[in-house]
Amino acid sequence: MSANTFIEWVEIENKECLRFCFHGHLHTSEARRAIAEWKRMYASRTDQQVILVWDCIDMVDYDSEARKLWTKALKELKHQTKEIWVISDSSLIKMGAGVMAMTTHIRTKVVDSEEQIFKL
Repeated sequence: MSANTFIEWVEIENKECLRFCFHGHLHTSEARRAIAEWKRMYASRTDQQVILVWDCIDMVDYDSEARKLWTKALKELKHQTKEIWVISDSSLIKMGAGVMAMTTHIRTKVVDSEEQIFKL
């Protein structure tokens, strides 16, 4: 995975989650690489519904095409996705997450910090 996106399995509040850490600008090429890694990691958990944690605190922007690819991947992997937790203080990123949630119908929590997830 490149330096702009890091993906790992983590346990948060006794729940296994797939955490994505984004840094800087998410380019379309980076989105393609991250989606391929995401699909590979999901393949090891085909019998589970996974909580996704998108840590976007250090993300500054994204390509429109990257968001479209991300939404398409979410639709493809919807059956394995329980919910999404988006961590960001950026209005742009929160708006993009809201659009993805509406188009995929996946429950999404959008918060300013990880600690806020558990207050919802």
